[in-house]
Amino acid sequence: MTYVPIPRRTPLRSGRSRLGASARTVAAREVRRGIVAAEMAQARGRCRRCGEPATECHEPASRGRYPGSHLDPRLVVASCRGCNQHAVLHPAEAEAEGWLLPSGLSRAEAAELTARWKRAAA
Repeated sequence: MTYVPIPRRTPLRSGRSRLGASARTVAAREVRRGIVAAEMAQARGRCRRCGEPATECHEPASRGRYPGSHLDPRLVVASCRGCNQHAVLHPAEAEAEGWLLPSGLSRAEAAELTARWKRAAA
């Protein structure tokens, strides 16, 4: 049996490179950098939970429960590494403190709870 190529009117489109990120991913990274920088400036470089120097930003609304929440500036909180790890390792305690948001809230409700918590921590 011999190979016969399928006749095409237009050439096949090449897929994006596996090594390079898509334009959408690159744009999302840039947006995220701006959100993190703004939150760090607003928190004056301090953790909103304990007051230690902030090294990262915490997402009280998990990405699984609230897709795209990492790109919502209302749902990003400056934190130190220890407080971020505490939220991951002790979710029930973190949820009771308001450091993690429960599922079932609308994005607006989640943003309001986060804003209220940020004001109380300031």
